[in-house]
Amino acid sequence: ARLSEIATLLKDGLVEDGEEEAYRYMVGVVELSDTEAEYLGLDMERYREATVEDADNPTVPTSTDGDYSPAHPWDAPGMSVSDFI
Repeated sequence: ARLSEIATLLKDGLVEDGEEEAYRYMVGVVELSDTEAEYLGLDMERYREATVEDADNPTVPTSTDGDYSPAHPWDAPGMSVSDFI
């Protein structure tokens, strides 16, 4: 019960700071299921819209997101351009 209360308070804080960003975060990072989103009391219509928006805008691998894509492998920790020359 306490964990549910904490999760709900965190969700409410995210939404208060910026609803659009909060929904995108919950779709893209937290990856809530519809059941989980409904349990937390999210506006399901808005949540589904954010899910569609996320599917329409897939993220491109970049070193700024920490995946160190093949486009910029020298950005990985401990690596530099000189390692590839």
